[in-house]
Amino acid sequence: MCAEPPEAPEDVEIQEVGSRWLNVAWGPPFSSHAPISHYVLQFQAGAGGAWSNVTTGGSARSARLAGLRPSTSYVVRLLAVNEVGISPASKAVAATTLQEGLSCLCDVVLLPCPTLQEGYTPSVSTLT
Repeated sequence: MCAEPPEAPEDVEIQEVGSRWLNVAWGPPFSSHAPISHYVLQFQAGAGGAWSNVTTGGSARSARLAGLRPSTSYVVRLLAVNEVGISPASKAVAATTLQEGLSCLCDVVLLPCPTLQEGYTPSVSTLT
């Protein structure tokens, strides 16, 4: 039997998103007769940026990418490694981290008001 590098990992998906992290999950690739020793999770901010690497164990099926920037788009791909070599990269997936903290985008709408006449006192029913 001849061992070969693993095939590309399958079913890579972003399962959860935070303001500074992404949870990534995947299915195991076919690895011929050599077990997966570890995975290399690669990510980049935006398109065309430098790839950063995070390594996780060969039995892992998910990992958290932490230390990311809020409100930033990331592209993620995965490689599997065995004693023979490295797989091709999985299909890339993309996600945007959440905005950090609470925010409220409020629109102020100015409505025309009736002209107030001298001696006018609004009642509760006219204010609702």
